[in-house]
Amino acid sequence: MDDNPFASKVICGDCGGEYDRKVWNSNDERFRQRVWRCNKRYVEKGKKGCDNTHINDEVLYQIFINVFNPILENKDYFTQKWREKLSSENLLEKYKAKQFIEIITKAKPTTQFEANLFFAFVEKMTVFKEEQVIVRLLDGTEIECEIDK
Repeated sequence: MDDNPFASKVICGDCGGEYDRKVWNSNDERFRQRVWRCNKRYVEKGKKGCDNTHINDEVLYQIFINVFNPILENKDYFTQKWREKLSSENLLEKYKAKQFIEIITKAKPTTQFEANLFFAFVEKMTVFKEEQVIVRLLDGTEIECEIDK
């Protein structure tokens, strides 16, 4: 698994800033947490900026799994959607559609985060205060997820 697969991919739904990874309780492995927090939270020392929520690595991994598996369950719908884009004049759109179809026809449901699938499918993940994340796929499809805490 990539050490930092969410870099530049997790966006704040409040202010639009990028989320950066922070390590809390880094001196004691038993309590160590890797969390993502809006980089505009403390723009100026001593002054709190954006107050959007932080999110754990493991939650982001699970959100991707919760998005990817339903795509496989609805393989026919997504395959048809992407087949329509194969005749597009936009070469990038056509390439992505072909790539998505190839991946989805070979893929199996997953219980573990797979960085290669994440990079192949996800443009960004936008985190909102309401314990909600919107995952935007590289084809523009947006899928709403709730954060399980």
